[in-house]
Amino acid sequence: MNGLDAGLQKMRHAGMPDAALRAFAHYYKRLGDPDAGALPESALEPVAEIADVEDLPVDQAAARQSLDRAIVLKLNGGLGTSMGLKGPKSLLPVKNGLTFLELIARQILSLRSRLGRPIPLVLMNSFVTDGDTSRALGRHPGLASEVSGTFMQSRFPKLWPDDLSPVSWPQNPALEWAPPGHGDLLTGASSPGFP
Repeated sequence: MNGLDAGLQKMRHAGMPDAALRAFAHYYKRLGDPDAGALPESALEPVAEIADVEDLPVDQAAARQSLDRAIVLKLNGGLGTSMGLKGPKSLLPVKNGLTFLELIARQILSLRSRLGRPIPLVLMNSFVTDGDTSRALGRHPGLASEVSGTFMQSRFPKLWPDDLSPVSWPQNPALEWAPPGHGDLLTGASSPGFP
């Protein structure tokens, strides 16, 4: 069995949605393309002019209705292992003993107060950050909203560099997987329950 088929089989066995399988197959096939992900400088153009937000026409009624459908979405899938952490980067203390997540919580509560709207905070977690993050969010009951506070990214099998077959690590099967990052939001490949 080739690496792509083995990876897809592993994902099916883990219950990944079809959109995640399609995304994995797409990126797997691009591994052999040396130009994948590269933009030649000739294809880039500088931005000549950016409109000032104050000069944009605003329909106040439409803006208020849009706020009723708005959420604040944050990618929260990364571990801080490269920084010596054993958990989500968002739980790293950064200022006056507060973590990134606590600062984000304060920002959301301030935004809600300023706008007079219950704008939900939604975190796109990974399989390695969901538990710790959900426990930390439990310490902020003021963030609760009608929209789920988290949803899970899918996961892609890690691949051996020599033959691009899925990694097997029986001692710790969780190390066989990698979160795909923000790409899940663009492909719709995240787990069920997205708001």
